[in-house]
Amino acid sequence: MQSVFATNGSETPEPVSAPVEGCIPPWLQGTLVRNGPGLFSVGGSQYNHWFDGMALIHSFTFANGEVTYRSKFLKSETYKRNLKANRIVVSEFGTMIYPDPCQNIFSRYGPSRVEIWLSPSRRQRDLS
Repeated sequence: MQSVFATNGSETPEPVSAPVEGCIPPWLQGTLVRNGPGLFSVGGSQYNHWFDGMALIHSFTFANGEVTYRSKFLKSETYKRNLKANRIVVSEFGTMIYPDPCQNIFSRYGPSRVEIWLSPSRRQRDLS
C-alpha cells in the first residue's frame, strides 16, 4: 500500500502551538479529539488497507484564541502484541495475517517432545 495514507504517523506527546490564519472566535474553548489510523507498518510487515492502521489519537486544544496540538498512539492490546513481535500479528479488516508455521507445528509438543533419533547403522557411519 504505497500512498500518503500509508505513511506512519508519529507521536507528539507534548503540546505544540499550531499556526492560526485569521482569528479564532473567543467563545471557542475546549478540546477536539480525533481518532484515526496512524501506524501502517511494524517491522517488515505492512497493513493492506487504510482502515487497518493502528490508532493515533489527535488532540486540538482551543484556548484564548490559540490552538495547541498533541498526538499519541492508542496502546491497545493489538498495538502491544504487534510491537512486541516486531511484526503485524493480528488480522484486521483488509489484512490477513498468517502465523509462523513453525510456531504452530512445534508449539503442540513443546521443547520436551522434540527428539532426534539416528538408526544404529547411521550412527556407526557418522562415527567412522
